[in-house]
Amino acid sequence: MITAELPRGVAGLYVRMFTNKIIALSLAIFLASALAHGHAAEKSGVGDAAETWDEIAYFRWQAAHGHDLQGDARKTAAFTQKAPYDTATPGDKLDRAGDEKYLASQDYQTATKHWEKAANNFKSAGDLDKARKAMEKCRPSIASGQAYSS
Repeated sequence: MITAELPRGVAGLYVRMFTNKIIALSLAIFLASALAHGHAAEKSGVGDAAETWDEIAYFRWQAAHGHDLQGDARKTAAFTQKAPYDTATPGDKLDRAGDEKYLASQDYQTATKHWEKAANNFKSAGDLDKARKAMEKCRPSIASGQAYSS
């Protein structure tokens, strides 16, 4: 069996493009379902914007957590015994693991920004309890990935 290895940068580019498409698709589905419901059309204002930012941040956090887990799996795979048909070197596998960790950190940072927007909108709407909860979610998201809990 002949296998071809993509250049290092191309493989990471395909992963990022795929991830961005998944995130965009999930956000589009979320927004379409929110607009389809009658109660969503009736509500308007800052509270709805805050809820939307909270949901978007949660989706970003999930994507980041997935990248984090994938990076851990790739790092572990780099140190396992190589199959005879596997042409990737451990260094290449570690580079891919590093790419996944980088994508995770970017998504954690984006989720943090979205939770901050949600907190500011909750404050503007006068819901200080939800604003406090949104800020609590965003503080540990970059460091540990343990941000979201209902």
